[in-house]
Amino acid sequence: MGRLPSIRTLQLWFKAAGLTKPRPQLLNSPKVWAEYPHQVWQVDAKEQQRTLDGTKVCWLTVVDEKSGAVLAAPVFPYGRIGQVPLGLICEQLQLIFRQWGLPQAIKIDNGRPFGDPKRLQIPLLPLWLVGYGIEPIWNRAARPTDNAKVERAQATTANWADLATCSDIADLRQKLAQVIVTQRERYPVRRLNEQTRQQAYPTIDTPLCLFEISHFDYQLVLAFLQRRSWHRKVSKIGVISFYYQRWFLNRSVADQWVSIRLEATSNEWVIFTDTGEFIKSFSNTVITEQALLSLATSQTNSDESC
Repeated sequence: MGRLPSIRTLQLWFKAAGLTKPRPQLLNSPKVWAEYPHQVWQVDAKEQQRTLDGTKVCWLTVVDEKSGAVLAAPVFPYGRIGQVPLGLICEQLQLIFRQWGLPQAIKIDNGRPFGDPKRLQIPLLPLWLVGYGIEPIWNRAARPTDNAKVERAQATTANWADLATCSDIADLRQKLAQVIVTQRERYPVRRLNEQTRQQAYPTIDTPLCLFEISHFDYQLVLAFLQRRSWHRKVSKIGVISFYYQRWFLNRSVADQWVSIRLEATSNEWVIFTDTGEFIKSFSNTVITEQALLSLATSQTNSDESC
């Protein structure tokens, strides 16, 4: 019996034959840690909570990474953040931006509405943030240390608010607002030489960049998308799916893997073979400026219909 080829040799053969799936394009960015307040915010949802009147609630905790200060925790009458209409989330984010200004980046998980667990595409909500100059940083899967500040703050604020005693959602909102001020402005921190977070980082009260709704820049979104690519396998009839659209390519590329890139100048999705050969292009009719701006008024989860 002859010697069997190594695992790596088999992998190379399978790849050459087009039998292996390309790795999904990772959404998470290189790990960078904030060096000053409002450079990076960490955002995470506390889900599947319930007030005494039986209302299912969740809230979105926003923490400044450098100082560890909790900036806000808007509460929604839904069990999971993915159920909250995008318009309500955008509305609350706008209120936070008006108070604290815009961060340079926001660290978020890969779950909806900020991410895609399968990493097949980038949801519209983070692209809306990009339009205001905010860089989304997707945390690595199953790595809570990437968002450690907000994970710790979630536990702290939930314990201090004592959800078990909150009669309804209004009571919860009031108590969360109180504990957030306490955590940021009144609670002395040992590692900060018994100073409060606000005392240790006084520039927390000074926005880096003021927020204006009219400052949305669609070209920032196109440039952000142009730096990325996606992979799809062509069906037996020459069709691929992307952003809930079905595109017919060509039967000659059936069962092959192709890459998808955005050409920002023409605002078209361009399809290539795995060897870089051009196949076809399609107009970008989904991620439009109007679609992103309309998120702030949407009362449904727009990602379900995009």
